[in-house]
Amino acid sequence: MTALRRRVDEAAAEPSPPTLAVQAYQRLEELIVTARLKPGAVVSEAGLGRQLGIGRMPIREAIKRLDSEGLLIVLPQRGVLVSSIDAGQFRLQLETRRPIDRLLAESAARRATRGERDGFRRLAEEIVSAAARDDIDGFLACDRACDQLVATACRNPFTARAAAQLHAHSRRFWHAYRDQEDLSESAAHHAGLMQAIADGGADAAASASDRLIDYLDVFAQAAFGRS
Repeated sequence: MTALRRRVDEAAAEPSPPTLAVQAYQRLEELIVTARLKPGAVVSEAGLGRQLGIGRMPIREAIKRLDSEGLLIVLPQRGVLVSSIDAGQFRLQLETRRPIDRLLAESAARRATRGERDGFRRLAEEIVSAAARDDIDGFLACDRACDQLVATACRNPFTARAAAQLHAHSRRFWHAYRDQEDLSESAAHHAGLMQAIADGGADAAASASDRLIDYLDVFAQAAFGRS
């Protein structure tokens, strides 16, 4: 390994800590995805700040970002509305997500550092283990960590930003409609994608990405029938 490549791997293995605004965004997104903030609920900026123990400005930045992503809706003079969940809209999101995720997977497979490939392999094991324990919070944490690692490894911030909001909506929809058996099936598809990226085959990673979207589309159709 060259000295330059070693420095790149070391930098990837030691990410800088997230800012307060990023922490606020991540924690609010988790509350929305897991329905601890229920669809249709109206909350206040001050109340969210007290709940998370984070100051006004980081909370405001997080709300603005979540509003742009469609998870929150700012109501002038009234507060903040948690957006509803719609199975039909989710299938349209998947239609958009398919080519973006395919590009992300191909790019990450080609460009990931050795340290990032090790990270994908570790996450593949952890998400399957979380599913085996029926640990939904652990599963979602692995899912988000995978999305973040792909966003870094693809080396294309434009593609990563386009995908970010779609992934959050997917986690939320899946959490709302999942049955017991969906956890292990979803974990298997995610682990297959992570392993393909780790192995460095762009075509295999793209195919694994398509299989994950296929699974989610079938899942959405079933949910649409139940809704």
